Amino acid sequence: MKTMFAFFCAAVAATSALLPHQVLPADLQSKAQYQLYAAYGAYCHEDELKDWDCKWCEKLGAAKVYGVQQNITWDGQVFVIRNNASEIIVSFRGSHNIQNWIADFTFDKVELNWPGVPKGLEVHQGFLESYMSLRKDTSKWVKEATTDCPNCVVHVTGHSLGAAEAVLCVADLRLQGYKPEMWTYGQPRVGTKEFAKWFDGVTASYNQTVYRMVNKKDIVPHLAPSEMFFHHTDREVWRMKNDTYMMCDGSGEDHECSRSIPLVECNPDDHLKYMGLDESCPRKK
Repeated sequence: MKTMFAFFCAAVAATSALLPHQVLPADLQSKAQYQLYAAYGAYCHEDELKDWDCKWCEKLGAAKVYGVQQNITWDGQVFVIRNNASEIIVSFRGSHNIQNWIADFTFDKVELNWPGVPKGLEVHQGFLESYMSLRKDTSKWVKEATTDCPNCVVHVTGHSLGAAEAVLCVADLRLQGYKPEMWTYGQPRVGTKEFAKWFDGVTASYNQTVYRMVNKKDIVPHLAPSEMFFHHTDREVWRMKNDTYMMCDGSGEDHECSRSIPLVECNPDDHLKYMGLDESCPRKK
């Protein structure tokens, strides 16, 4: 345990220069779109996900479903699958009523008191409680999937509230020894600057495949406010008004990317149209 603690502390201490702005390469854009299908898939009905017969299931292709779990109290849902490309996908659903979720947004913080996490790191209390309601089964299904396919890559994704849960899931899986990749969409700020620095450190220590996409003037990534000491994880990919996907500077709070948009100019509709796709998932039957 001391060795693991030292490793994570060293990751926090590591610093890197700001990264140059660059257009998202075509291969990463294709991967982002595939993971978006999975993020949107979490909005589909539980029964259709279990049968793997839903609007977004068709886009993702054939898959083995390890489990689907709902939590009505927190308006949450998660599924874990393994596709035919040797990928294990963990996808968290956002709120069904996004407008009400934004209106009711609160900013309480709580310490992330997990073994292996440095003392004093704080995250949004509601996000943590929502993730914890899904954590047990999620971890069980990831373990089952990686036992079946030890060489499979674990991908974690989510949209909106689901994006915040995905960040906590990646941190959790990393503490368990996994090396998960991540794409999130419309992710709010999950924790403090100290948390974001720790998260960026422990994920950058094994790959550079942890991204969060922001669509144009989406309002949700501006929440919870930085004025209340929340800070974004990196690396942001911003879909600009000309539909260019820009990779930002890696700071988490690049003032030349989505943070350049004043809050009063944000558009809630941009939260629902990532990569030009509507997040809805009507039942097929």
